[in-house]
Order: sequence, then C-alpha cells, then structure tokens
Amino acid sequence: MSEDLHQHAAAEDEGARQRAVHASRPASDNPWHAPLHDALFVQPYPVFMFADKAMPGASLWGGTRLWTKAFREAGLSRGQRVVMALEASPAFVMVVASALWEGLSLFVVPPREAVQGAALLEELDGRVLVCERGGDLGVMCGDERAVSPDGDSRPPESGLTPGDCSGIERLDEAGAISFRRFAARTTDTADIGSAWMTMRSAVLMSASERIARAMAYRRATVISALPWHHPMGFFCDMMAALLGEGQVIRDPSGGRDAVSIARCALDWNAEHVSMFARQAAAIAEMDGGAEFLRSLGGGAIGGGPVGDDLAAVLAGSRLRAAMDEFDDAAGMGLGDAGDWGAVVRSRLARGHAIADVDASASADTQELRPVRDVA
Repeated sequence: MSEDLHQHAAAEDEGARQRAVHASRPASDNPWHAPLHDALFVQPYPVFMFADKAMPGASLWGGTRLWTKAFREAGLSRGQRVVMALEASPAFVMVVASALWEGLSLFVVPPREAVQGAALLEELDGRVLVCERGGDLGVMCGDERAVSPDGDSRPPESGLTPGDCSGIERLDEAGAISFRRFAARTTDTADIGSAWMTMRSAVLMSASERIARAMAYRRATVISALPWHHPMGFFCDMMAALLGEGQVIRDPSGGRDAVSIARCALDWNAEHVSMFARQAAAIAEMDGGAEFLRSLGGGAIGGGPVGDDLAAVLAGSRLRAAMDEFDDAAGMGLGDAGDWGAVVRSRLARGHAIADVDASASADTQELRPVRDVA
C-alpha cells in the first residue's frame, strides 16, 4: 500500500474515532463535560510522562471516573470545597478533571501545605484534603479527612471521609478553582504574605481553551518544568496539554534545576518549554543557553520580572510572556510570541513568583548545543 493510501486510511480511522467520541458525549448542563470527555475518552493523547509512569488520555479518563465515583460516594455535591495538595502527577490531572466534572470547588495548594491538615481544612471549610503521603515529602497530617492516591494514582479503596464544615458552610460556584497567590519577591527578600484568588468556572474554561489554542501543543513534545499548583504551571503545562493533545515530559528536577530543564528538552528534542523568568535567565547564562531558548518552537515565560539581558535573548523568539492577571474577563494573559517590549515587561513586573522553585543551578561550566537550527 502506498504512503498516500496509508495516510488516507489513518485519517479515516481517526475521523471514525472522533465521531464515536462525540456520539458518546453525556447529556449535561455542566459545560466541562463535553471538553473533558472529548479530551480523554478513548484518546491516545494527551500523554503525561513521569519518571515512574506514563499515562495517555484513555488511562487518565479511567482514573478520573474512579475519583468521580469516590467524590460521589463521599456525598460531595456542587460547590462544596475540596483541597488538593499534590505534586505534578497523573493524580493531579485526575483530581482536577473529577472536580470540574462534579462541579466541586477546588483549592489548589503547594504540597508542603498538607502538613497543616486540619487547620487548612478549617480555614477553607474544606470537606476533603487530597495530598501526598510519605515519600520525600513526608506528609502525614494524621487527619481522617486527608486521602492520598494509591500507587496507580487512584483514590484509596477505603474511600473518602468528608468532614463537617465549620459553622455555616461556604458554597462556591460549581467548578471554581482557587490558587494560593504568593506576593512577588526576589531571592534577597522574604515572603511578604499571600492571598487566595478564585477563578469562576466560565473564566477558567475561557482561559484554559484560549491558552491551549495559543500554545498549540497538538502531538508536540512539551517539557513541564513549572509547579502545577502555580497558575502558570496549571494553565501552560497541564491544562494546555490536557485540552490540546500534548505529550508532556515532566522534568526530573521538577523545575528546580536549570541544567536539568535544558538537558531534558535536549534529550527529548522537545518543541515547547514554559518557565519562570528566573529559570529562563539561568539557562540564558549557560554556554549555548541563549541559542537553546531561541530554538524552542513555543512556550511561555512569566512569574516575575524579565531583565534587559533576558529580554534581548527572548526578543524575536517563539516564547510568549505569561501574565497571571486574574480577573473576570481574561483569567490569565499571554503576550504575542517574541514580543518582549517595555509594555509587556511592565505587566510581568507586576506578576507573582512562586516561593519554592530554585532555578539558580551552578551551570557556569555547562555547555548546551541548540535543539535545532533557527531560520
């Protein structure tokens, strides 16, 4: 069979599969059901790859259904609050998808905050805390309302034990997601406080779909180097790949080592990497780092101010500025690819950096070769 006939047959198979996916959509008034179903049901993409496992869309769908079942059996209903303190992982994707599917209100916090357990749940009127347990984090909050994914990212067989709310329960709009926003800081200053920011379901969907279209991850290899509990990582790494059929490779250092980020991208011949500004600055200072950044096919840079030297490297690249400006209209802003002018940088300077990422790797002697030649 000729190559043209092979391609025609593959296109027909893909078309038949997509028609079957659309035909099996559930009838629902929840606007998240259709995009989540279409993204994951019997789909080979997206694929999320970690050091110990790889999960295609179809497997993520199966895990999402198990978490959905667990939330229902625990008696959780629309607008009730679930607190999630997970590392970037298949379970993170499944819990987010399940919460959106059920219309729960999800509070996304850094994994280390799970040690607060009961105090965190009482502060937020959370019914359940989904968190890491054991391992390097050593999170053992000892609260019966805390549950951890099993080795296959599924909910525990014992189910969930939701707690009573404190006083009058605060119910949120169905499908809202809240992030802990850290005040901007530099490596020379201490944290100066944080606040919650909540995105309504409609804004969350609009921002997710808009960013997924802009990032254009379809069947592309994406290196994930951002924490997913930060809005940039949530949108530019996780949601953009989830809705955009990306193949995500998690950086082994979790974004904490600039050398590891670059090496991972080179090893996988990755086309897209999104980073905090200081991660990108650390890479730009390496031998060959500037050429590497300019060679990338796409990605976003944000989470803090971009200095003159880094802006000069990024100008004319395919990398965009990510402005985490949360409001009812946009949710999160993305600049145009290669636009690192004064207006964009002034908006980035008002951005908010995460507090637990150290990209200041000792890379003085590291040398990188470009991923590919740039025209």
